[in-house]
Amino acid sequence: MSGARKLTDDGDGWIVEERIVASEDTASENKSRRSYYFRNQLAVRRELKTVGAKRLAGLHLIEKDIRTIGAWVVALKSMTLELMPTKNRMVARVTFMPKDERMLVVRGLFVAILATYGKMFTTAAGRGTSLDKSDCGVNTEHLKVHDWLMHQRHTFAAHSGLQSQEGCQIAIAVDYKLRTAPKLFVELHQPAAIEPSALDEIGALLKVLHANVLAKIKKATKFAYSESRQQFTDSELKSMVRGARGWWLRDGKDLTRRVKVEPEQEVPPAEKPTTRLRGRRLTALVGRLVPVSQAPQPKRK
Repeated sequence: MSGARKLTDDGDGWIVEERIVASEDTASENKSRRSYYFRNQLAVRRELKTVGAKRLAGLHLIEKDIRTIGAWVVALKSMTLELMPTKNRMVARVTFMPKDERMLVVRGLFVAILATYGKMFTTAAGRGTSLDKSDCGVNTEHLKVHDWLMHQRHTFAAHSGLQSQEGCQIAIAVDYKLRTAPKLFVELHQPAAIEPSALDEIGALLKVLHANVLAKIKKATKFAYSESRQQFTDSELKSMVRGARGWWLRDGKDLTRRVKVEPEQEVPPAEKPTTRLRGRRLTALVGRLVPVSQAPQPKRK
């Protein structure tokens, strides 16, 4: 079996090794395997299956979708400006485009943007989380762009034919002087592309969504790390690493803090501590003290 190998250095001592193994069966998907090394030593890998880990994974998928849509928007704007005649650059979100084979790619990007954007705001069983309209911020223009994208997604990309976003009618045209036989015409209409100014508005909305999702990921990461202790028993922890007691603190303490485990050393016996007087005993002793001049002097011989 052939495959590919990629190494990623996180810069903090960790190295991620990813291997993609090609499947012998053409009907099945290729398998991806990852290994982790700390200071060039293989680390123990365990998949987390907690609720927090599932939500964190869903947020990372959404964050990847936002970056993907952003790249599509940039590519779509470049192609649209190249194909769209200057006289047709109307102030409209959807406009007519010239007949060109490249328009198939433009339309494909248009559909992909609508479908992927809508997926982030709908309940996905495999992701365990989704975005809400409040994640778009409080800017009125951003909310309008969000509503327009969701409307296009529901009526064009996801549920085609529900409204007038796309359709096809068959019409017959009859020459009233009967100079020729009636003819049938196909009236097919579908949105072809998004006007460039609307793409800029989508790009601004994506920046707000990306910042809010990154904040959610940061919070969810801390929760997933603290929750991960519940998945493993004490025996499993001992089989994974040395010093597991210092890895995850127990009894409801802060699980996100790591404790450095030092090797056991012989501790020298401590000296007997000096007795300290406090409180009433110290006050009583100070009351019995007299100046040095009044203290009884030893008799000289």
